[in-house]
Amino acid sequence: MSTATQQQEVRRRFPRQYPGFISDIQPVPVSSRYTPPLKNIELLEVAHIFSRLECKILECSAQVLQNQTRDEDQREPDEQQHLIRIEKARSDLLDVHGGKYHFSEGYLKDRELLREWDLAASVHRELFRQDPASKNEKNIQIATNYAKILQKFASPLPAALKLAAEKGSLDVLTRNAIGDKYLFLDAIFNFLHEQLSTNRQFPTWENMSENLGELSSKASASKARATDQNIGLRAFSIVLWTAFIVTVFCSGPMLAYAWNFSDRKPGIWAEEDFFFLLQGCIMQIFGLCVGALPLMRSKT
Repeated sequence: MSTATQQQEVRRRFPRQYPGFISDIQPVPVSSRYTPPLKNIELLEVAHIFSRLECKILECSAQVLQNQTRDEDQREPDEQQHLIRIEKARSDLLDVHGGKYHFSEGYLKDRELLREWDLAASVHRELFRQDPASKNEKNIQIATNYAKILQKFASPLPAALKLAAEKGSLDVLTRNAIGDKYLFLDAIFNFLHEQLSTNRQFPTWENMSENLGELSSKASASKARATDQNIGLRAFSIVLWTAFIVTVFCSGPMLAYAWNFSDRKPGIWAEEDFFFLLQGCIMQIFGLCVGALPLMRSKT
């Protein structure tokens, strides 16, 4: 199903049952429609992976809420408001996937949809822990398929998180917000493998969080050192250019005085002034090398 078709389906499923609710509900900060866009390359990759997971979580949560009261006329206003909020968030994610908007810069830090992640994990727990003898095999199979899809969508997430941490893009707030949702994924995957009697290969948040924290700390320290070095080189460059300019301006009057007091007669190499001049040239060349090397290193 194309993104446009999915968006039409999302908008079709919810009529404006309660006037005023749709406009009154504050949007979840998912897309750049409401806030500035996310620009960090590593975090954008994480956001793309996470948004696919979140779309599936929202779909699951909406389905559960709809099944609880199939007749829309019987829903309480709070329930309808909750459903509209879910569908709004999912519609915004589909708009991002379709290229209409970009991810919000606060998307990965946001905790507004934690309730839906909790609901999805609770539903899987209830279904997977039912008595196999109960006549509910269809729902168990649906839950199994959902969990398998989530696991497939989540497969590139650990590598993307590791790369973001290594680049210093995964700050504490983002890491903690992702971790809160990842824990619900952990629960769903644990229920899945318990149901299938298989060994889980997908890394848990407990195993990942400490490593991500260490990588982020190393990246932050490395950035701080690089910043300090750049500040030092910039200061050195300013001093060097200042010394060069002062030297050039000071040498002008000295040249004029030397010419004024000169007898304008040709000299010979055996005079002491010749060797003093030669020594001065050598020292100037040495000074140029000392000044140029740090500048050349700063460019590499």
